[in-house]
Amino acid sequence: MLSSLAYQDAAKANLFAKELSSVYRYLLTTQELMKVPLQDELDFVKSYIYLEQIRFGESLHINLTCDEQALSKSIVPASIQMLVENALKHNINTRESPLVIDIRICEENVTVTNNLQLRSSVSKNRMGLDNLEKQYCIHGKHIEVMKSDFMFTVVLPLL
Repeated sequence: MLSSLAYQDAAKANLFAKELSSVYRYLLTTQELMKVPLQDELDFVKSYIYLEQIRFGESLHINLTCDEQALSKSIVPASIQMLVENALKHNINTRESPLVIDIRICEENVTVTNNLQLRSSVSKNRMGLDNLEKQYCIHGKHIEVMKSDFMFTVVLPLL
């Protein structure tokens, strides 16, 4: 993606490289941590979302809302990003049928919901969700997973 942007739009390629660097830096500096400030996680998620929106364009819509009171809380590192990545991995997204991901953060939790347009060729082993559940169990918390015919939702408690 970056090399393609370099030929098309130097300014966008520069911003893409900075956001990509930010994503890797966050992953490297938080890999040993049990929790991180929510604000740090949000900065990381916004960089990650930027990269994916450049990649998928109009076939991906991500809405993020956050209550100010929640910013004093913490969260398991890369947990919101993992849910966005899972939505992209398991669902088809086209310009005609975009993948819509809503991230809502309130004082007690983070809710990530996406419309279901499931791919038929992706294994559904729940490894990512199971690992996330184990990380929250360490803090005495549990995640909530809900699936309907049209939507998939995961609720992460804030710490």
